[in-house]
Amino acid sequence: ARVDADRMLLATQGALDADGALLSAAERAEVDALMAQLRATRTASQDAAEIEAATEALAKGTEAFAAERMN
Repeated sequence: ARVDADRMLLATQGALDADGALLSAAERAEVDALMAQLRATRTASQDAAEIEAATEALAKGTEAFAAERMN
């Protein structure tokens, strides 16, 4: 679960670095908050399901951004 969390964080950060301008300030704040939550959960929790849930929340929270990057 931690490896998946790390991959998701790296991929999201890379996408933000490359195409973050596609997001509004509110959208960027939401993604940043989801990333911060995943980092905190990954660091503090030993529960794989909890880490996976935070990873999934980030994945769902970035779906629209990923779609926008494809266009």
